[in-house]
Amino acid sequence: MKKTLVVLGLVAGLVVAPVISAVQAQGSGGGGGGMGGRMRNSPKGRLSGLWRNLGELEKSRVPLSKAQAKRVVGLVRPWTSKPKMTDTQAKGLYMSMNAVLTTQQKNEMDKMGAMRRRTERGDREGGQGGQGGRRGGGPGGGNFDPAQMRAMMQKMAGFRKTMNPFYPPSKYSELKSMPDRMKDGMNRRYQGTRTMLTALARKAA
Repeated sequence: MKKTLVVLGLVAGLVVAPVISAVQAQGSGGGGGGMGGRMRNSPKGRLSGLWRNLGELEKSRVPLSKAQAKRVVGLVRPWTSKPKMTDTQAKGLYMSMNAVLTTQQKNEMDKMGAMRRRTERGDREGGQGGQGGRRGGGPGGGNFDPAQMRAMMQKMAGFRKTMNPFYPPSKYSELKSMPDRMKDGMNRRYQGTRTMLTALARKAA
């Protein structure tokens, strides 16, 4: 049940991550993993990943300095009140945030990312045998249905093109029809984003 909740609820990132996880969790078929990889490498997927990495960087030996935190907060805060973000804008924000980091910090994030990918790959490979049993808590509360998840993702495709990962997910009318578990996961991830932004603002003060 816990694994299913992670698959359905948690966005690497903000709103995009749970969708990626859901696709990857469909099984060992090449289609799901390929789609997850494309989404992870999309402008918003990369932006979400960078934000998550910044949070991990704060716990490392090379956290952001006061000046860096101030620059990051200045870049992100304006987006917290904008409901729409295009891929072009996401790419620009990613590049601006990434430019704040030192080479040492980027290298540290690369190491953390490689370790995380190895762990996730090991979890997936180690869980193949029991995957069928973990599908008992799908989107509708019954069996996990890959076709149902794909249909849901297609429905949300247009929304993802303009959604802003720094905007409160509860304010999007498009999410009202989503499963409660997924909405709850998105809201929890957003609260984590807000907590991190508050911490960086405190550091920058």
